[in-house]
Amino acid sequence: MWPIWSELQLEAFHCFLSATPPVCRPMDILENHVTAQRLHHLGFVVADIAAGMEGFVRSLAATWDGQVYEDPNQRVKVAFLATRPGDPLIELVEPAAEDSPVGRFLAVRGGGLHHICYEVGDLELQMAEMKARRCMIIRHPKPAVAFDGRRIAWVLTAEKLLVELLEKGHRQIL
Repeated sequence: MWPIWSELQLEAFHCFLSATPPVCRPMDILENHVTAQRLHHLGFVVADIAAGMEGFVRSLAATWDGQVYEDPNQRVKVAFLATRPGDPLIELVEPAAEDSPVGRFLAVRGGGLHHICYEVGDLELQMAEMKARRCMIIRHPKPAVAFDGRRIAWVLTAEKLLVELLEKGHRQIL
């Protein structure tokens, strides 16, 4: 029996087979799709946000609003840097507990680029589509302090890229 593929999967497959790659860019595929996504931020793990902030601001010619958010659900502290209007943010992530999900990453790798985050219109639909594309759901949706209670979920691609999905525009009371 043939697998049932979504329209997005079929378009991606046709792009893969196509001899003209410039015609089939990923954003062309997603442009009219229900789960269109926007790159929201890049997450970078650091041992100490306060100690590393000045270097990031200087190196990236970025601005920081001075806020550090502590999220007990995620067991991390985070701060966001902005470069140019419309560009994705840079998120600095610091472990806030011994059992923090980023603690091992920091211990083994010494920090560094950790994840990318996409803001999506329909979190459940995006998770289902990514699962259909052989991605693994690492953490199901939970509200996040840094995003005013909007839910986030974590997905790992087959290529071992960690992706955070941020729901667009919904707020919850934490």
